[in-house]
Amino acid sequence: MSKGERGAVPQKVIPIEVKETFKLTNLSGIQATDIGFPTVTMDNDDLICVRAQVSGSTEQTSKRTILIVDAIGQKVLVKTNAHTDSAIINQNKKWVGLKSMFSEKSNKDSGPRTTNIRFK
Repeated sequence: MSKGERGAVPQKVIPIEVKETFKLTNLSGIQATDIGFPTVTMDNDDLICVRAQVSGSTEQTSKRTILIVDAIGQKVLVKTNAHTDSAIINQNKKWVGLKSMFSEKSNKDSGPRTTNIRFK
């Protein structure tokens, strides 16, 4: 029988264990408003990338900080200012890829720009 038909055999449920190990908001520079799908990237179980808004900046003057968090050691490894639309970690090469459509000099969209930040 196909999915959705009456009498279909239910799929076996595989339980997922969720365990909170620490709170990102306990680390310096990360607010609760900085945590969400558009601003946090977790590419494996030990590195987290957070694009946090700098205190005092508004949406019009949106200044962001990139924070690379060691989830095992529960500490910030890298903190750097960068206005980005997205960030992704490559844990094998120890760098963060950043993409931005914003030019801080002209304060407007300037087309896609990418850069990398190395960390240890």
